[in-house]
Amino acid sequence: MDWAPDLTTPGAVEQALRAVVDAPAGLADAPTCCRALAAAEVVAIRNGHPSQDVPGNVKASTHADVTPSTPALLALARQAVQAIETDSELKKLFDVERSVDAWLEVIRDLQARLSAASRPSDVPFAVRRRDAGTAHGATEGRHIRSR
Repeated sequence: MDWAPDLTTPGAVEQALRAVVDAPAGLADAPTCCRALAAAEVVAIRNGHPSQDVPGNVKASTHADVTPSTPALLALARQAVQAIETDSELKKLFDVERSVDAWLEVIRDLQARLSAASRPSDVPFAVRRRDAGTAHGATEGRHIRSR
């Protein structure tokens, strides 16, 4: 998946997700779907559920803003991923390449992580610490899971 470095604000993330959700069924093109998947991954990261396959620099830059996504943005991300999985040009491309099963595994992993981010039993939080040498301080992300 290509990463869109401009997906740094909730507004940009929402716009990328809406491009798929608001498109007529099956008509979102592959690049639009890829961008929406990257946006959904940003939502998952910001809510403490990154993929193991996300490059470290992407996790770090995305997690720098530790504000969790709103429930509405989480729902929009799940809706966009579902639309891409169900009927999209991107799915058709993977089907033609006969690699749709591996692609579906990745998509379902993302869906599971977005769903996990929606459950109140997973509480992401951040501990902020002021460093003497920086104006903005340092952030350490932590995640607690209830048992």
